[in-house]
Amino acid sequence: MKDEELQEGTRLPQKLERETDTREAEQEIIITPQERRQRLLWLIFAVLSYFLAYFYVKHLLFTRGQWRNWQEGGLVGAQSLAWGGWFLFAVFFVAGMEAFAALLSGSAARGQRQKGREVLFPHSGESVFWAVCYLAQGAAICLYGVHVGSLAVWQIILWHMTAVYYVLARSGILLEGRTGNLLLFDLAAGFFSVPWGNFLLRIRSLWNGAAFFRAEGHKGKGRRFALAALGSVIPAVLLCLIAWWQLSAADTHFAALSEQLFRWINSFFTVDFWEWFLYFILSLPVGAWLFGLVGGALRKKAETGNGDTETTEMTAQGISSRMALWKKLPGLTGALAMGSLSLIYLLFFGLQIAEFLAAAGNMMHPSLSAPSASEFAVNGFWELCRILLLNFAVLGMGRAFSVKEAWEGAEMRVLEKVFCVFGPLFALFDMAKLFTYVRLYGYTPRRFLAGWFLLLLLFFSVLALFSRFRRIAAVRIGTIAAATAFCALTLFPIETFIVDANMARYESGTDVEVDFFVLGQCRFRESDGVEEYTRLLTDRGGFAGRSIYEIDQLYDGALRWTGEVDENYWESGTARVVLGRSAAGGQLVLTFEDGLCAEAEVTGELRE
Repeated sequence: MKDEELQEGTRLPQKLERETDTREAEQEIIITPQERRQRLLWLIFAVLSYFLAYFYVKHLLFTRGQWRNWQEGGLVGAQSLAWGGWFLFAVFFVAGMEAFAALLSGSAARGQRQKGREVLFPHSGESVFWAVCYLAQGAAICLYGVHVGSLAVWQIILWHMTAVYYVLARSGILLEGRTGNLLLFDLAAGFFSVPWGNFLLRIRSLWNGAAFFRAEGHKGKGRRFALAALGSVIPAVLLCLIAWWQLSAADTHFAALSEQLFRWINSFFTVDFWEWFLYFILSLPVGAWLFGLVGGALRKKAETGNGDTETTEMTAQGISSRMALWKKLPGLTGALAMGSLSLIYLLFFGLQIAEFLAAAGNMMHPSLSAPSASEFAVNGFWELCRILLLNFAVLGMGRAFSVKEAWEGAEMRVLEKVFCVFGPLFALFDMAKLFTYVRLYGYTPRRFLAGWFLLLLLFFSVLALFSRFRRIAAVRIGTIAAATAFCALTLFPIETFIVDANMARYESGTDVEVDFFVLGQCRFRESDGVEEYTRLLTDRGGFAGRSIYEIDQLYDGALRWTGEVDENYWESGTARVVLGRSAAGGQLVLTFEDGLCAEAEVTGELRE
């Protein structure tokens, strides 16, 4: 009896311990109402990311955002809003990011109101700035399309970079809390560690979000139900297919019904379906990357606490401390580099100023040919731009790798100021050369972009010089100024300006003829003055002796043959070009003989 009482006394604590563990386990798997709300939010935005990624793949990645139905609507603009997909994607992206951050902040605030904690994702002036920059770049692509030349590539690249940086700023996970010296590390995190580290976050959000629809919010029940359903459905489907196949072989009427059913099902798999399916498959990794970027950034901020930047500061301090280990170069290395370069620059400016004054006087001489006068203007222009970039590299590398005490000595500071003086001088000298070149030959997209780039380098040079006299956040100011300048550049009608400027030079007699390649590259046919400019070229014989390829390129491939045409119609025949956006605006009729334009005439009424 005593043994039984002893065993019962031993079992009782074990039973109580098991019951306690069971209750604790049940409490752990219970999802709180706040967690359920947050899971619902993650589920909703995970589903929305599929639509946004599909839109990106179909309308931006493959069709380049050109919506021809908008263009046929006759809306105003150089491209008639044919690139509207880029702006719409930017609007959807910013709106989704703002809604996601605001709703998560509101959901978190319900459970944290008693603690008096701040908003999880507060707005900042910097996040608003990057959102406006992103929308402005999308609006520029919508209005003008991507600009011609190398600027088109940079528009696409910087549009994506601005989106990534906006997400980091809106989430509040910038390493220094704002744009600063660790800008490159922030961009690296935005393109690599955050999105790729959370690449499967969308799948987890969809799975966890299903807990919102489960009874009592138990995790284990939903997982067991899903496995049971999967294990039941697959065998049932296989058995039905086997039975259907056997019955079709046993009865002709059932086989006919099967054939008609399969034909009806096959009617859904059209070319449009397979096109949609291809876009959908390609959008899966794009959507996973986008949601990994946005969701990963928001989750990273949420894990650091509301308004608590201790973790990000520690990360920034960690990077700064690791960079401090690289400071091994003695001050003599920086002094020799800047001192020797300064002497070379001084000698260069001494020779160039004398040469520039002589060239400026010779350019006014009527006997001097334009190519000879422009040789001075164009020679070495890009080399001087590279010199400016070299100066910035010397200053940046010196700050990053030189011993701090040696670099910030009194003698070094004076030498650094002298070295920084050459930056604005080089920029002004390059601008004078570019102005001379444009004055002789007019504008082209490359020269226009070079002028903008020089203005930006001049600002950076002055900013670097000013920062040596007064402590300022030079990187932050320079980044914001560069982003603003780039948005202004993309929103400026560059192609229209170049066409108008070159045609004005031709009309005034400054240029004997116009460069059809440059005008065609700048969308001459879409300019507002295409009819007046065509009449001017016709009256002054601008088409005479031009090949069909030159004229066809000028009007962006709009040349169409009419009337009787020889077998080799690229040699002789009659062709026309519709001027403006409708046939009512007039036509240009061209007659070709032996591959060259022999006669040109404008027919129809030109619009006022």
